[in-house]
Amino acid sequence: MHLIISSTEQAGNNLLELRGNAGSHDLAFGTDTLKNLCSLTKEGTKAKIPRYDKSAYNGRGDRAEPSTWPEIEGPLEVILLEGWMLGFKPLSSEVVKAVDPQAEIAMREDGKPGMSDEEVADFVSRYMPAYKAYLPVLYSDGPRGSKPEHTLVVEVDENRNPLG
Repeated sequence: MHLIISSTEQAGNNLLELRGNAGSHDLAFGTDTLKNLCSLTKEGTKAKIPRYDKSAYNGRGDRAEPSTWPEIEGPLEVILLEGWMLGFKPLSSEVVKAVDPQAEIAMREDGKPGMSDEEVADFVSRYMPAYKAYLPVLYSDGPRGSKPEHTLVVEVDENRNPLG
């Protein structure tokens, strides 16, 4: 649900120029997408699921072309929204750290555009301060506005396999 790079007004704000940080998401688009999915209550109703292309803009990422989005058919039993910044508000002067250099290397090895090692280091350097700012509250209170009975936390190992 990230903002489309070509339509963002993030220029000059290192925290918002790249995917991931709070404030780099298209909240209206996300809300519309969830409402559309929630409306798939009858057999035969259909909707496209937006996709994100991490290889766009040489690995900086952008929303994939709508023509490539898969179409699903209702009725749906579950809608799972994953978002590591879900419920957080943007910080004006903090930074966050979270890119996976292994994913970028794998994209390049597959012939897709990916960030260089230097670009990964720059991308990652923007995230660590935000982790330090957000994580204490996330661990103590959960995402802002969340309901504990509606929040699922899945812990994963270093290979992204679910634990437990």
